[in-house]
Amino acid sequence: MSDDTNEYQRPPAEVRFADELDRLRDDDSGPRPPGWALSLTAARRFIVGDDALGVTRKFVGDTALIDRALVTLATSRGLMLVGEPGTAKSLLSELIAAAVSGTSTLTIQGGAATTEDQIKYSWNYALLVAEGPSTRSLVPAPLHTGMAEGKVVRFEEITRCPLEVQDSLLSPLSDRVLAIPELSGKEAMVFARDGFNVIATANTRDRGVNEMSAALKRRFNFETVFPIADFGTELDLVEQEARRLLEHSGVQAPPRRDVLEVLVTTFRELRDATTEDGRAMDRLSAVMSTAEAVSVAHQVGVRGWFLRGEPGGAADIVECLAGTAAKDSPDDLARPRRDAAGRRGHRQQGAAAMNSAVDDKGWNGSMDDGTNRLGWMLDDALRMPETRYAVLLSADGLLMAHSERIGRDEAERQAAGMAGLQSLARSTAEFCGDAGSTWRQTVNEFDDGYVFLVAAGPGAYLAVSATQHVDMETVSFRLQELVQRLGKELTSPPRPGAGSPA
Repeated sequence: MSDDTNEYQRPPAEVRFADELDRLRDDDSGPRPPGWALSLTAARRFIVGDDALGVTRKFVGDTALIDRALVTLATSRGLMLVGEPGTAKSLLSELIAAAVSGTSTLTIQGGAATTEDQIKYSWNYALLVAEGPSTRSLVPAPLHTGMAEGKVVRFEEITRCPLEVQDSLLSPLSDRVLAIPELSGKEAMVFARDGFNVIATANTRDRGVNEMSAALKRRFNFETVFPIADFGTELDLVEQEARRLLEHSGVQAPPRRDVLEVLVTTFRELRDATTEDGRAMDRLSAVMSTAEAVSVAHQVGVRGWFLRGEPGGAADIVECLAGTAAKDSPDDLARPRRDAAGRRGHRQQGAAAMNSAVDDKGWNGSMDDGTNRLGWMLDDALRMPETRYAVLLSADGLLMAHSERIGRDEAERQAAGMAGLQSLARSTAEFCGDAGSTWRQTVNEFDDGYVFLVAAGPGAYLAVSATQHVDMETVSFRLQELVQRLGKELTSPPRPGAGSPA
């Protein structure tokens, strides 16, 4: 890689692996499909690796899938890669395009705002007004360029596009021609050259998916990319990718293997909703993919190195998991932290490190041990008329205590929601006059009553619910009394970076 590309955050595959592609081309004696830069066997070796030529393995998955994908692209059918988020569909698409065409940058990013102009072509309107429609005023989009030059075009997340936009591919895929009605003569038609084809990807769990038309489906061969089944393979991949990302981020300490074992085990259990010993767990709405595990491993290393000058430990995993797990539902927030903090058994060394870190950080008010040490104080406060439930939580949504009349599972769900509510309320401080103003309490009114959320000391909040007939002034007074009593009992300081300051 040249010096000027070293500063790129993520160069395309043909740049990152230029030396490997050169070696494969020099060694390639196999038959090549028309318009291809490499033979099928050489393209396969570029993706799955070749130790003899020093070509690294870049995709961890079913080798037969690679063969089927390459064969599809050598025909007149497009290739559709489907699967859950984070299964490396986009990476595989990029690698195949780089091997087949020598470029992977003819890419269309699908979305609700994607238009046909971004797929086919648009116009330089200054030239269009001055000269009228011409090849000079035409601005080629990826599909136009791919057909004209005989290159593979990538269409990422095609099912996020409106149906009528998706169907703009029908004629290019079936007739191998792109019409430009604004032009005349031979310039009005772009005929696909050898080597042109389309690789599309689709996310099976994406919300708001626009189902493809039957006509367009017939133009593609569908291949499903599955999550990595083997623990060791996934661990090796996470370690490899995390090491690469950390080096690029200026982190000089490599990731710890035992910490990554805990991380990958946690992700696999949350993904499958089953522990290693076969116990069922609540399934998260978030996708705990291998790509997300790599991202968390990267965060762990960055956090440890730049904050403490060390590789990052098990406690950093707990801190970094929330942003991955709580994307879709606040109910998911407490589960991965509790599961990670309570890890036992198979990955004992990493688990011991995590549990030690949890203890060292002084989470003495949490309920990870199954106790409800401060629950009696909440019950005492609820003796006032028309009150219902009380929950004590940490700034990051971890349940610390709950009143007797609410079960632990429901209390955990409410704790996660209350942490989000406090954060949202805190973000409106500037609307009150000063962005640095201290948040004190939030009151939500519903048809059936009220929810009071107040600061309960460093890194802790108290939430109480009541009926619509409660005496507001009495509740406020009693809550302040309870907060003062709780302040003497709470021994745990807020964890660094957890929640918003009260």
